[in-house]
Amino acid sequence: VLMFTATPYRLNGRGMGEVAEDLIPGLQVSDLIEMGFLAPMKYFAPTDINTELLKRRRGEYTAQSIDKAVKSRIYGNAVEQYKLHANGLKAIAYCYSVESAKRLARKFNAAGIPALEVDGETPLNNRERAVQRFKNGDITVLTNVELFTEGLDLPNVDCVIQMRPTQSLSLFLQFSMRAMNPREGKTAVILDHVGNYERFGLPTDDREWTLDQGGTNKQRAAGGAESPPIKVCPYCFDTFYTKDVKDNKCPQCKTELP
Repeated sequence: VLMFTATPYRLNGRGMGEVAEDLIPGLQVSDLIEMGFLAPMKYFAPTDINTELLKRRRGEYTAQSIDKAVKSRIYGNAVEQYKLHANGLKAIAYCYSVESAKRLARKFNAAGIPALEVDGETPLNNRERAVQRFKNGDITVLTNVELFTEGLDLPNVDCVIQMRPTQSLSLFLQFSMRAMNPREGKTAVILDHVGNYERFGLPTDDREWTLDQGGTNKQRAAGGAESPPIKVCPYCFDTFYTKDVKDNKCPQCKTELP
């Protein structure tokens, strides 16, 4: 039996060794970018959440606690940050509840950016029409809940808006990678409004996957010594490895860093 996955990780922390005898690792994300199989990315983290208020059930954050943790400005900020860093790019927003997805779609539409909300309760025909309108360019932003993480080919996604905090490394990577389908001259834009990078690092971190409990030897979520140091620019929210800083200036906006 052969099993294929980009993220051999389980939310319950138990190892894939329970179902597999061997693991044959693939290339790192950084290698795939260099070889042209993934697009390079820009990551911005204007965090609009109080993570201390988050509560977990069965390993994942509850929608009720996220409701309390997110700041009311998050929806307006999501639109403003999109206009600032990804204006005109096709975007998918990952939300934590149906109401939050609908509210975000309303904010985008009010700003003149065509948006639609879809979720698991959306009739299949309506969902398919929404995806087709997105592919055709009639819709710029799709907001969703529990959809578009795997098994769907949307090659024209250039931006991902993360409005759902998660404890799942695999879900975080699925969110992020949705925008990284390659195209000549493309740079994907990832907008993280809920501080997921604080748990997992950046999508471009090198990870050594294992069959053992926990899933990786270099668990970036733990922020251990092996994690490359990350900094967020307080002016434009660009999120980058400190090793990429030159002359103490933000790589994106070139503002001198404090």
